[in-house]
Amino acid sequence: MKSQPFTRFLAVLLALFLLAGCAPKPAGTPVYLPTAPVTETSAPTNTVEPTAVPTATSTPEPTATDTPQPTNTAIPPLAVVPEQSAFWCLPIDYAFPASAEPITNVAPAGARAGAMKDGALNIQIPALSCTLVYAFNQPMPAGTRIQIAYAVTPDSPWADTELTPVPDNPNLGYFKTENQFVINPPYWEITFPVKVLGPDGSELWKADVRFFKALPNLCWDGSLPDPVTLYCKSYDGDWNYNDFPNFNPTADIFK
Repeated sequence: MKSQPFTRFLAVLLALFLLAGCAPKPAGTPVYLPTAPVTETSAPTNTVEPTAVPTATSTPEPTATDTPQPTNTAIPPLAVVPEQSAFWCLPIDYAFPASAEPITNVAPAGARAGAMKDGALNIQIPALSCTLVYAFNQPMPAGTRIQIAYAVTPDSPWADTELTPVPDNPNLGYFKTENQFVINPPYWEITFPVKVLGPDGSELWKADVRFFKALPNLCWDGSLPDPVTLYCKSYDGDWNYNDFPNFNPTADIFK
């Protein structure tokens, strides 16, 4: 009889067990699976330097290249070029009329050219005419003058006139004279102070110009004959031509 209660107990226990296995599971709390913590990393950004946006540069319009304008070369002051100037007298036995000679800065054939000596320009006379040709370093301007004075009155010229331009060469100007005190004065020599002045009065050239005659032999009394007639004094004091004034061919014409 004792086995029945035990059996009954086992039966109840089994029933409870079965009931417990068949009972619906109570809703549990949600189970979260552990996940790796998401670290908020900023995606590596390629730091790109801001590219300078090319500004629209205005391309300069092609301008005509500034061609350097020729600068005005400073014109040197007006001046006489002595080495290109020429001075001469035509002898009295010259083959052609003095007016027929073209004017250049070269003495014509047969003329007696001037020469510098002792600071003076020396030209032999007597002559048909005498010509002074001046060369300038540029075309000779109008108003360029020549002044000729006596040695005793150098500041009172007896000739004050414009130089005549040479048509074929604008850098040349000349003065031509048949004045008897120049071509055949009553002296064996005569000296004139000569100046060339620019239009503004500036002095461009200055020299003593000595016109001289070749000296003859002396007269019987040791004097020179008359410079124009070539007469010597006679024994009674009159001026008569005789054999004394024969010209000395070896005389220094620049004496």
